[in-house]
Amino acid sequence: MPTPLNYLVLPGENEVKYKLHFSPDFNKWTPQSPELQKEYEEKNEKFKSGHWIAIKDWQNPQKIYESPWKYLPHLHPRLQDEQRHTKEGDLFLENAVQVDPDVSLIYLTNHELENGWYGFGGEGHLVDIKCCQLTDQKIIKLLSDNVEDTFALITPAVWGSNRFSYRFPQVKNGDRLEIPQEWQHQALFTERPQPFRYRLGGKLSRGRYAVPAGSVYILKKELKQPWYDWPEGWFPTEAYSFKRWGCGLALPLSM
Repeated sequence: MPTPLNYLVLPGENEVKYKLHFSPDFNKWTPQSPELQKEYEEKNEKFKSGHWIAIKDWQNPQKIYESPWKYLPHLHPRLQDEQRHTKEGDLFLENAVQVDPDVSLIYLTNHELENGWYGFGGEGHLVDIKCCQLTDQKIIKLLSDNVEDTFALITPAVWGSNRFSYRFPQVKNGDRLEIPQEWQHQALFTERPQPFRYRLGGKLSRGRYAVPAGSVYILKKELKQPWYDWPEGWFPTEAYSFKRWGCGLALPLSM
């Protein structure tokens, strides 16, 4: 699971050093004790990002794991303006993304899939899928619990219209888009947005920006729904709702 961003880990270490809480009185994020607050302010360290935690440790992570993704540079032909063929001898450097052969990825779905090979992603990636029934009751409970007023994303979230990306869901109010009442918030702990694009039916989508996984939301009122009961109107729609992809999948977070 992507580590919630309020859990901070120092470079070269694999244990959580600080767990930041939001203080409405001071309108800022602070560590879990006055002693650590002083240490935190004095160190002014740059912390690691992009690490993961075990799902069993979701509510109280102590140990983190390195990201399984590896980026490998390779030469790619530069396309002409019409994007159909390359200029002779023209190349540019591009990053390929891969995981270690011993790493397995878990894909959550509410539809049973037949075991076999499937095309995933927009560039012809093939994956060997083995479909298993989820039986761990603690995980089932975590996925089905109401997110309440404090939760973290475990997948990137794309909010807004087809033209604009936002940090919160947007709904129409006349000719305007605005944040739903349920999403009136106290705080958001996040990083810079990440590019988001997909290919569907051979066509490349409009480029968007996503709120990164691990972002922590604190709302003013409790949201008495698990993620899968969120209204589809909160999600952008391009041919179908982004909710279908698990956009912005969120789990409750104990602070």
